[in-house]
Parts: sequence; structure tokens; C-alpha cells
Amino acid sequence: MQRSSAAEGAAPAYLAWHTEPEAVGMSREALLEGVAGLEAGREAGRHFWAQCYVSRRGRPVLEFACGDALSGGAMTPDTLTAWFSAGKPLTAIAVAILYDRARLDLDDPVVGYLPDFRNGKEACTVRHVLTHQGGCPSALRDGSEKGWAAVIAEICAAPLEYPPGTRAGYHRSAGWYILGESVRIVDGWMATMAPMPSEARWTRSEFGSP
Repeated sequence: MQRSSAAEGAAPAYLAWHTEPEAVGMSREALLEGVAGLEAGREAGRHFWAQCYVSRRGRPVLEFACGDALSGGAMTPDTLTAWFSAGKPLTAIAVAILYDRARLDLDDPVVGYLPDFRNGKEACTVRHVLTHQGGCPSALRDGSEKGWAAVIAEICAAPLEYPPGTRAGYHRSAGWYILGESVRIVDGWMATMAPMPSEARWTRSEFGSP
């Protein structure tokens, strides 16, 4: 492990190599360029901190962290942080696993899994939602103070804003709740068994752990 220099008053960066990059077909120079960009962004004020983990072919290669943790002290790879949109890839992986098991199809209409997903949205497919082309990017502005069932009901009742598949529009929250609910329904999770968002519970049981 080594710690790099940082701007005055900020915690030094954490950098740990676990595998020689060249041993797994990667470039040490390119990886260092990437983490240097994260550090430069922090020093320029574009973000307060950053974490980075790189692995290839099942072998951990690099861990990096820079900045100050909200809990105090230097940010490390073990510092717990809010994931925000970084949870979307996990939801997409959950959908992909069910697709691989022939439990759902990407071109299935969402309404086939969520019967209340209507109000003009009947033509929207799972593929449309995954690619931010579902046609309802404004269906949910903030679900943080609502329960899961209430959020799903609000999205299902929201009107279509443009025909699915005709253009992309960032579905910040709505699409990912819909995908999570689809995973819950297809895989059989009961709402009463899911105190956490259902796709988080599913991905934890399938391929993750705290």
C-alpha cells in the first residue's frame, strides 16, 4: 500500500495493488492515469472524495480512495458510502440473471409483470426501461419518504410522456423501481418479506453479501 500526496488540508490518497496489472492483461500506466484523474477531480473541487476498485478475470488488481470521509478521517476502500445510482448496475444484473434463466424476456411488455403499469405505457418493454427509453422519466421525482408499494403505484399510474423506444431520457428513479419490482414478481419475493428494496434483497441473496 502507498499513500500519495494531496492538496493541503485534505487526507492523502490510498492506493493498494493486489495483482500486477500486466499479469491479467492490463496496463499499470493506464490504471494510474485513471486514479490520478479521480484525485485531480477532488483537488479541483468536482467531488469531495472517490473510491475505485478494479479486478479482472476474478483477480483483484487495484484499490484506490481519496478525500475525507463524512464520518471523519481519510477515505479508504472500506469506508461505507451511499451508492445512489451505483445501485442501478446491480438491478440490471438481477434482470440479466433472470433473462439468462429464461424467467423473463427483454422484449416482454412491463405490463405483463405489473398489470397496473398502464396509462399509455402498455407498449413499454423491459428493454426500453433498461435503456432509459421507457417514455416516463418524470414518473417519480422522489420516493425516499414513501413505502415501496406506494412508489410502484405512483409510477404505474403516471402518464406516458413520449412513445417508448422513440428517444432516450434519463429515468433517474422510476425505471429502476419498475425493474426491481419486476425482479420481485418474477422471482417470487413477497412484499411482506422485503424490508429493503426487493432488488437489493434479491441481489444480496444471489451474488452479494454485506
